[in-house]
Parts: sequence; structure tokens; C-alpha cells
Amino acid sequence: MRRFACFILLLTVFTGINSFAQTLDGSSEINRVDDKGKKQGSWRKTDKEGRLVYQGAFLDDKPAGQFIYYDSTGSVKAQTEFTENGTKAYAISFYRSGVRMSEGLYINEKREGSWKFYNEEGILISEEGYKNGLAEGIWKTYYANKAILEEISYHNGVKDGPWKQYFFDGPVKLNATYKNGKLE
Repeated sequence: MRRFACFILLLTVFTGINSFAQTLDGSSEINRVDDKGKKQGSWRKTDKEGRLVYQGAFLDDKPAGQFIYYDSTGSVKAQTEFTENGTKAYAISFYRSGVRMSEGLYINEKREGSWKFYNEEGILISEEGYKNGLAEGIWKTYYANKAILEEISYHNGVKDGPWKQYFFDGPVKLNATYKNGKLE
């Protein structure tokens, strides 16, 4: 009888530990592939030295939710939030210090909309626009004092439209126009 009680106790402890170790999708496996060869659930990728490269989750072989990417020192180099069946991803990249380096949206793995870039002090240094991965709209570059340094227009990936540069204290330094990638 005593052996049976010990067996039941061990079984209860093991079952509790096993339940605790399960992932959100009910599986205790990481890097699981279903019978159709599709990635499912929690995934962790490591390099040949065993350092974590990324962690995230897949649903039917498509990234879902938050992915975190790491550099060779173990610092977070990027965070990406995947939505819409993995086709849309808002990405934020970081300097090794942890300060935000850039942020913007990918649609079907191409930059889309407004992208912002920061220096290592976290100050906005430029804003760029994209449409289907191509430069689009007015790109702006800033001085460290947040004053505008330059504005240049793009259409369909080429410079097209006004181009202005400004002095540090605000007055226009250069005023020109591009047409189909050529300076007029």
C-alpha cells in the first residue's frame, strides 16, 4: 500500500510539472511541425553556438504575434508584431544599448507607410515613406536640435518633386526640383 501511495504522489507531481511546461497551444513541444510539415506553436531558433537568434510562434507555418530577435551578445535587436495571417508586421529595431533605432510597417515583407529612424540618443533623425517597398512621398531628415535639415520627394522609388535643404537655424539653403530621378 505504501508503494502505491508513493507511486500516486510521484504521478501527481509529474503530471503537474508536465502541465506547467505546456505551451499556450496545449503542446509541450517547441519547434513543432504538424503532419503537413507546417510550423505550429512556439519556436526558438539558435545559432551553431547555441545562442538564441529568435523566439516567436507560428500558426499554420505563418508567424503570429510577437517575435523577438537577438544579436550575438544576447541583446534584443528587434521586435516584430505579426498580424493578418503573417502578412503584416510592425517592426522596431534597437541599438545594442536598447535605444530604439527604427520603426515601421511591413506588408508582405515590404516596407509600407511611414518609417522613422533615430540616433543612439533616441532623437528622431529621419522619416521616410514607402508604398509596396518603394520610396514614396516626402522624406525628411532632421538636425540633432529637431530642426528640419532636408525634404525630398519620391514617387515610385525615384526622386520626383521638390527638394529643399535648410540651415540649422531654419532658413532655406537649397531649393530645387527632381523630375523622374533627374535634377531639373
